[in-house]
Amino acid sequence: MKFAVFVILACLSVCYINAVNPKIQTWGQITSRTLGTKNIVIPSSPYQSKNFTFYYPEGQSTYPIYGIQHFDFTLNSTVRFLKGGIGQRNVTLFVESQRGQPINSTFIFYA
Repeated sequence: MKFAVFVILACLSVCYINAVNPKIQTWGQITSRTLGTKNIVIPSSPYQSKNFTFYYPEGQSTYPIYGIQHFDFTLNSTVRFLKGGIGQRNVTLFVESQRGQPINSTFIFYA
């Protein structure tokens, strides 16, 4: 019985640590001027990988993007640049999860 309680507490602590400490990826230079943020939350489904393509900004931007930070709270997604990016005024990103995993990411764009 004590062993079962120990295993449950160990699993809960690992889940808590993963939820608190996201994987952070940075492209370009992080400045003090924030252009905006984009949050993506897509629930998981068994045996399927989830993907999401988005364009930032949705309107017209007057500032070029100098940096992008990606906070991955599920520690399992990959990000690809499809169009634009650092030094451009827009960017199209493709986010994909591992099979059977959700997507829970936050992007911060800097000028």
